[in-house]
Amino acid sequence: MKLNYRGEPAAYDEWNKTFRNVWLISILYYVLNSLTTPDVKLDENGYPVPDTIDPTVGTVNNIVSCIFALYVWYILYTTRVRIRERYNIPEERCAGCEDMVCTICCGCCTAAQMANHTADYDVIRATCCTKTGLPENVDPEAMYE
Repeated sequence: MKLNYRGEPAAYDEWNKTFRNVWLISILYYVLNSLTTPDVKLDENGYPVPDTIDPTVGTVNNIVSCIFALYVWYILYTTRVRIRERYNIPEERCAGCEDMVCTICCGCCTAAQMANHTADYDVIRATCCTKTGLPENVDPEAMYE
């Protein structure tokens, strides 16, 4: 699809780094999430002791998690829009907002649907850790010509 880490069309020198950039953003999120997770002390019954919870740390954690969730939603949304544009797939329901509704309601289903539109997995198996998700010798552009 030749998209950048924001799900937008990009030149080769930028889209070639998309996987790396998304990977780094994900690692950054998990590090920040780990660092900002509140340390909760438990009493002898296993219940949290209210006076030991720092509300600032929990708030920062929630903000970091919300920003990452919005990023994931945004790239799913923009990628779905680009796939529909590229393969001339019309919206069937919710004209004008189908992409948004699908990505909000079920991101996993949206990702699976996008994968099915960009490769024929009945013919060629998916491959992990490649630039296209297909074997290195397969050109995904040629699959639909």
